[in-house]
Amino acid sequence: MSDKLVIFDCDGVLVDSEFIANRIFSEALSGYGYPLSIEDCIKRFTGINEHICRQMIIDESGIDIPADYWELEQSNLVKAYEAELTALLQPVMELLDILKIPRCIASNGSRNHVVKCLELTNQREYFTDKSIFTAQQVAQPKPAPDLFLFAAREMGVKPENCLVIEDSSAGARAATAAGMKAFMFLGGRHARFDWYRDLIAIHNKPMLSTPYELAQAIQQAI
Repeated sequence: MSDKLVIFDCDGVLVDSEFIANRIFSEALSGYGYPLSIEDCIKRFTGINEHICRQMIIDESGIDIPADYWELEQSNLVKAYEAELTALLQPVMELLDILKIPRCIASNGSRNHVVKCLELTNQREYFTDKSIFTAQQVAQPKPAPDLFLFAAREMGVKPENCLVIEDSSAGARAATAAGMKAFMFLGGRHARFDWYRDLIAIHNKPMLSTPYELAQAIQQAI
């Protein structure tokens, strides 16, 4: 077994989904009487579990959004994904195949969501059932370190030998708390706002804008 592990976030890293999801999210919130632009959704909620998002909105506005609000939007989200979703990191996957470095996913999204995203972008072959981990499996989602630590333990690799690929502040904080090295991949549409890059820069981690830059950085790091 390799003593190294690359841990990928899913949304915004493996798939260019955040802009699409935040568009659907903003439309749903407007329907509940909480209008929010796509950009503001990205600014406030990227990388945050939908249940925490809901509680934040309730605490702020008093609007009682249904507990299953995101499940109710899944048909709209899937339709949008089927029409628009693209993969981001094919060169990185090819590199890991060559180097024979194990990989896994650690996502705040649900398992069904992650698998659907992989299937729609022809990336399912890169991940086994036992290498997909989600917030449903731990007590606390990112920014807590629980999910990354769980993934490392299940994959049989020490936290200090793990490299996390993330796109969000929540993910960066989780990786730091887990004692793992992290690269921030900012190749998705949601990460091209100047303010977004400024927020990520605060974490003082390498920021890569293209899959080729990320592949080169990974090769040098491992």
